[in-house]
Amino acid sequence: MKKKLTHRKRVAMLSLAALLAFALAACGGDKTPAAEAPAADTPAVAEDAGSAEAEAETAEAIADYDYSIDRPINLSIVGDSCELHFTAAEYLGLFDEAGLDINWILNGPNVDSKALLASGKIDVTEGVLDTWLKPLEQGLDIRFSIGLEQGCMGAVVLADSPYQTFEDLKGKTIAGLGSVGTGTHLYLYRVLLDQGLDPTTDFEWIGLDSAPALMALENGDAEAVVLPDSMSYDKIKDGTYRWIARMPEDEVLKDQTCCFLIFSPQFADEYPGVARKLGEILYEASLYIQDEDNKNEVIKYGFDNELIIMGNYEDTIELLAPFRWEPGGEIAEQTFRDAFAAYQAAGIIDADVDVDKFVEKSFINYPEVWETAWEPGNEH
Repeated sequence: MKKKLTHRKRVAMLSLAALLAFALAACGGDKTPAAEAPAADTPAVAEDAGSAEAEAETAEAIADYDYSIDRPINLSIVGDSCELHFTAAEYLGLFDEAGLDINWILNGPNVDSKALLASGKIDVTEGVLDTWLKPLEQGLDIRFSIGLEQGCMGAVVLADSPYQTFEDLKGKTIAGLGSVGTGTHLYLYRVLLDQGLDPTTDFEWIGLDSAPALMALENGDAEAVVLPDSMSYDKIKDGTYRWIARMPEDEVLKDQTCCFLIFSPQFADEYPGVARKLGEILYEASLYIQDEDNKNEVIKYGFDNELIIMGNYEDTIELLAPFRWEPGGEIAEQTFRDAFAAYQAAGIIDADVDVDKFVEKSFINYPEVWETAWEPGNEH
């Protein structure tokens, strides 16, 4: 689907044009009229060489930062509220302001975007980190960038079931969105490993689409279901389900980024400036929705313009309350390393694989642009 949406509000930002004008002025590009020249009793002095060199480097860096592109950007979304930063960027007009034409592709929750991204059929998406690590080890070529938020995944049981912990579920069946190796499956792996349980022997896994997974829970084919929070929240709210685990409340995972901005290798290599600009845009959008009023406005905009298709407005406000929108490259890399180590310890990723190799190859990071004063436990 392709959307050209109406923008009702935007935040002030220091644009590239303003930076360029400043740099050019500093380097002599903007000449001061003679009438405004310094007074004659001020002696002319040679320009400080160090300052001139620094200004020249600044101007060169800005001039080299070209984010022009002569085609639409194919941006794939699921249509879930955890993608609120994308919705916020559209709401604020940041894509249009940068001159970027976005072709919105709504793939839904049951489409595996890995092959589409690796083949270049889509340019950019976001994704739960866990689903990408094993394919990355096996040769999948993609590019990670900024981490976008903390939250979004959980496990539910029937409200009247006897199960209170995963320990109680040993020997039982757990259903989830997607097959073995998908984000929901590997999120469960992280939780179980952190609790000292064996995901391969302590439980049986059934991978299904979202509706069949919930049906399996209700008809007794599974004792628990793992999936994005938005898919079960209505049943949480009416008392049919209850959470047995939830990422924002998990002592290990709550301080790690859930989803990453991800590029196809073809796009990142051909348009590195555009990849950087998209990172800056999503960074700004994530900061914007840290404010609760802003976040609620963006949620409504998302539903009104069909960028969010799961759930409803009122429930989504409640659902997102514990989510944190703490974007950055440092938290993204640390999350990557921690998850990689956890899967190596579990034998999912070979112990001899060098994580530094994947960080060097697969991460696109500009710490001078989008690092925040993020600390574990920050709340907004």
